Amino acid sequence: EVGELDLQSGETLYIEAGAMVMGSVRAWEADHVRICGRGILHGGAGSGKHTRSIILERCTNALVEDIIMIEPTSWMLILGACRGGRVRNLKQIGEVVSSDGIDICGTKEVLIEGCCLRNNDDNVVIKALHIMGSRCSWEEDVENIRVRDCVFWNAPCGNAMEIGYELRTTRVSDVVFENIDVLCVHGQGAVF
Repeated sequence: EVGELDLQSGETLYIEAGAMVMGSVRAWEADHVRICGRGILHGGAGSGKHTRSIILERCTNALVEDIIMIEPTSWMLILGACRGGRVRNLKQIGEVVSSDGIDICGTKEVLIEGCCLRNNDDNVVIKALHIMGSRCSWEEDVENIRVRDCVFWNAPCGNAMEIGYELRTTRVSDVVFENIDVLCVHGQGAVF
């Protein structure tokens, strides 16, 4: 149990295969942070705490790859007002309501590829908003987003892919979803 782990510029959180880390990860105005490994990040469901699993705010060139994320209490991975993020080979199992998979909020230049996401709300969603508890507003333009070669399972609410309800910005442009397998969308949502 790590509680809330803060990453600084240039730091790597490596979760070794077979390891399970319970808690949340944060980075603020950090450059080249990396969260990787073959282990599990447990979001703390059942702990009585309500938190988002990974929040990267105003970061540049962040990388999240190969980890498994389970048991969130809310949104699982957020890139808020970031520039230049990559998410590769991420696996998620989120069953609680509002367990969004990857929230791209007011962010530019993101590549998401090779991910397998099972969420109970949007799998990958484009947003621009300000939420309570964030250090800055995520109400910035969203552009140059690529999501490819992924598998999505969404149930029972939300959408597999969404250019979202919470868009408080002037412009969203150059967003591409390609080669996406949607296994199912049950409940109130849609594929897109």
